[in-house]
Amino acid sequence: MVPMPSGFTRVLALLALTCVSVVCWAQQEPLTESEPPSIRVSASRIPPVMTPAGDGYLDRILVTLFARSGIAFELVISPPPRGVADADSGVIDAVVAPFPDMREDFPDLLPLPESLLPTNIAGLYTREEISIRSVEDFFDYRLGFLQGWSKPEELFRDHPHVTRLRTPRLLMQMLANDRVDVVYFPSAPGRYIASEIGLQGLKVSEFHLDRHLYLHFNKRHAELVLRLQEELVAMKEDGTMATILRGYETEHQLPPARAQ
Repeated sequence: MVPMPSGFTRVLALLALTCVSVVCWAQQEPLTESEPPSIRVSASRIPPVMTPAGDGYLDRILVTLFARSGIAFELVISPPPRGVADADSGVIDAVVAPFPDMREDFPDLLPLPESLLPTNIAGLYTREEISIRSVEDFFDYRLGFLQGWSKPEELFRDHPHVTRLRTPRLLMQMLANDRVDVVYFPSAPGRYIASEIGLQGLKVSEFHLDRHLYLHFNKRHAELVLRLQEELVAMKEDGTMATILRGYETEHQLPPARAQ
């Protein structure tokens, strides 16, 4: 047998190695598609509704809702006006806001008809002699509310003694330090912060406004609205929502889920 030149042997070896590599590559499973990007949802962080630890009532509602719907989401903390504007312009994907429908002013926002969470906004105070049964009664006292909230600006437009604070904790601290007589603020967060700062004897006015938080999507995600709406209704019907909200301090019961 005639021996083959060493160079020819090396060529055959390289060809064989190439064939094996091609076969192995062909037998590999196809590459999986990349994960879809998370839906970015804006909300404001006010304990116990939303907490830095992510274990607030609304935190758990959103985590459960998106998980049950099979949608990845990311929370973006921002003031409500900025969150609404960013969601409407498409900078982010969705926003939590205390309005059932904002399309008159923000036409690119599509709401879930079902509410996420009830809120009760009232006058909070500590003095026994204070009595607030109407909007007019607030005008008898030094009043504090959060800067940038449009509703109190509307309700108390001509109030002579108003202090606007940047954060809920500063607002409640002003009440504790007797710098204001009454604060206009949601009752559940107010009680929570009062407990944290040692403010005793907090009272809630007879006057109150019931509000609900709603999830609004930029119109480019219109296909998600029905999907999440159905899952949110199911969470209320199967008891999941009641379990999450156990212990939530609100003056009124959750409304029944909307009929489909």
